[in-house]
Amino acid sequence: MDRKLERQFEFFNDVRFFPDHIHVCINKIDLLEGDRDKGLEDIKSKITNFFKQRKITVSDYFITCGETVSNFEEVEEYNNHVAEMILEITIPR
Repeated sequence: MDRKLERQFEFFNDVRFFPDHIHVCINKIDLLEGDRDKGLEDIKSKITNFFKQRKITVSDYFITCGETVSNFEEVEEYNNHVAEMILEITIPR
């Protein structure tokens, strides 16, 4: 969340190979100002549309925080998402 999304998309434009589906981690959610839920849905929509144009399905989103911002009470909840993400991606069902 500390870099513009469009700038991050530039990297993916240069990647030559992608699988059919990916998992996305949105980090530093604690830095998102204003209505966090609305902002997060907007970001997810932009990411989904970007990869959909490339015929890549976003399997899941994992929301984490990378900073400790004062008065951000959900730090532990979001940091638990990191462990959930690792388990989800690495353990076959």
